[in-house]
Amino acid sequence: MAGISVTEVWGSRVTSTMAVFLKTKPIDQIFSGNLLLGTLLGQESDTNKMTFPLREGRVIRQTGGRKIRLPLSYLASSNTTSFRGADELSLNIDDIHTMAEAQWSYYTDAVVVTWQEAQENSGEAAMFSLVQERTVNAMRSIKDMVDSHLGSTGDAVSVGNGGKNIIGLQHLLSADPTTGMVWGVNRVTYTWWRHNLITAGDTFANIGIAALAEAWTTQSGTNGEDPPTLWLTTAAQWRAYHAKVAALQQVNTIQVSGAADLGFPALEFMGRPVFYDANTPANVWYGLNLNYFVACLQTGAEFKVEPYGKGSGRQMLDGIWRLAFGAQIGIERFDRQSRTLFTG
Repeated sequence: MAGISVTEVWGSRVTSTMAVFLKTKPIDQIFSGNLLLGTLLGQESDTNKMTFPLREGRVIRQTGGRKIRLPLSYLASSNTTSFRGADELSLNIDDIHTMAEAQWSYYTDAVVVTWQEAQENSGEAAMFSLVQERTVNAMRSIKDMVDSHLGSTGDAVSVGNGGKNIIGLQHLLSADPTTGMVWGVNRVTYTWWRHNLITAGDTFANIGIAALAEAWTTQSGTNGEDPPTLWLTTAAQWRAYHAKVAALQQVNTIQVSGAADLGFPALEFMGRPVFYDANTPANVWYGLNLNYFVACLQTGAEFKVEPYGKGSGRQMLDGIWRLAFGAQIGIERFDRQSRTLFTG
């Protein structure tokens, strides 16, 4: 995109009084806060500095490796029994473990500064560092793209730029949890690898609270001991929920201080924050238990800036830097997650 054209007549006023810079850095016009980046990967959003507190062990930093693996225990022992006296007791050797695996997803951007720009953007003439600001822009561009992909159908195998994009919530918590491969585990065969799907069959205005209560009890364990960490929906559904609780004079807009202060507006349901995000599919509510999400970050690729040498040919004097980011997300227990669908 070409710069905006500005025409000035260089009379005595302009010549004697140079332009006044009201700010010493460019004012951002395009980037938004990155909710999914903060909640799922624990990465700071440049717009909203706080990230969601992550339980110990939820962020895994790994050096190298072609794939990431999650060990899973999926069967109870077959030797468990009550007994009396000299009853014969079983000594089965149970195969109770398996492995889920996924590929890394990598992102990059380039910072290019021509020799002429570097010369002119130096000394007293430099109002701000061109290299620094272009690096910040590149980093924010990567974060914006990763945030968008975290809400997508990406599966790190075939969907999204030939399967190079990071795995997204619409793949992990899909519209049909009984089909497909997630982290290499077949949901058709292994029912314990499925999330809870609540199909409301009506609008949120008519059945919203009851459907969310169903999602809560379905995903929270036998006695409600392991409830969702947060709710995630669309702006339209968030407004519908606000209107419903406002009519009941039960609006509680929370700052989620000490729990999830991402700087985003949050209502609450059952004491858990309700956020809205542009990447959520229409009429969908996610009930996320982040205690079972895993953020995999590759050591040495957490927005690392690498000198990329010089340009080629006529651009041999130009400076080039590359930013690299490598990550993946996974879920250890899908039975603690839910996706609720309304008709409107």
